[in-house]
Amino acid sequence: MSGRTSPVTWQPAKTIYILYFTATTLVQTLLLSVAYLCPRLRPLPTWSWKASMVRHITRFYFEYSSRLQVGTTLSLAPGHEGANFITIPPREKGRYTGFLNDPRIVPERIGATWYPVRYSRETDCEKKVVLHFHGGAFAALTDNGAVSCGPLISPTQAPFYTPVPLFMLASTGECLHEEIIQFDRDMRAVGNRIELCEVRDVAHDPYVSAWAFGCQAEVEQIMGEMWKSIRGE
Repeated sequence: MSGRTSPVTWQPAKTIYILYFTATTLVQTLLLSVAYLCPRLRPLPTWSWKASMVRHITRFYFEYSSRLQVGTTLSLAPGHEGANFITIPPREKGRYTGFLNDPRIVPERIGATWYPVRYSRETDCEKKVVLHFHGGAFAALTDNGAVSCGPLISPTQAPFYTPVPLFMLASTGECLHEEIIQFDRDMRAVGNRIELCEVRDVAHDPYVSAWAFGCQAEVEQIMGEMWKSIRGE
């Protein structure tokens, strides 16, 4: 990521921007709270008023955070995850190639969590292990740090073969739906075994947004399909 910063991260521009953003957001929120009373004016007519407003507020939160380059400090302390939490050090320098071979990119130690309990070589060597990477964790950010304004580090343009079965989740309510479907087709074309779970009208990352969008039933459906895929059904 570039070392340059956005002009609004410096005073007095920062204070001016905060005042402007707060005023315009309040006005837009008020207007949308009335407009969304009509289902046809919502992002999706099938969404509830609450879901539409949560989507609006979330969008403005990310815009505000990205413009001001608000950072988040992540702790590598185990916390309530206890012994299930581990840390993984970066690999040797020569392991990072392509656009990752950049002096501005400095690999760091990261955290990971074993579920339901920590893996044991003595007792778990015959069990299946599911490795989950959150897609939002890999992004090539622009100067303002906004994921929405920078390309995701994605394999969608370069399908590859892997002997490991893949489980993909796509929702018709997210902006990357068509890209996910195309990635599914491309990965199947090179011989991969893929289980595609497609749900309707749910926003991106339903595990987090279920409370707002009222899609608990869809999340249970996803988890059920995922579990069947793991068991090979």
